[in-house]
Amino acid sequence: MPTESTEFTAPVFRDVTAVDRTMAGNVVLQFRSHDEKNFRIEIAKRIIGATVMMILGALKGTRPATLDTDRRQSDEIKSLRLTGLRPMVTPAGAPGLALVLQNHLEVSLELKREAIPALKDVLDQLDTLTAPRKGGPEH
Repeated sequence: MPTESTEFTAPVFRDVTAVDRTMAGNVVLQFRSHDEKNFRIEIAKRIIGATVMMILGALKGTRPATLDTDRRQSDEIKSLRLTGLRPMVTPAGAPGLALVLQNHLEVSLELKREAIPALKDVLDQLDTLTAPRKGGPEH
């Protein structure tokens, strides 16, 4: 019987053949290997955000040293914490936003030029929702 420290190595996957969500909110990925075998991996919802961050970080060469999976929050989806935000223009000239996440991971969002006014409206709404209320506590 495998122990907690046993490590299993999957083959290199050739294709993602399906993605699904379980009733518990976990994500199920199905892959096909080069030798045509099918594999199914289920990722607990509490580590989905951290897993995505680790993958993106590895692709950019800025992978965090550890995966933040606080076991006390086993039923909670970990939030991605935004620590910075800046405007950007893609190499093709499209507008975008560079989101800087915890562990200094940067994720780029490409926008359609027509979406910028709507984005301004959303940010104004967010500002209104989080503004200190008269007579209420300050944030």
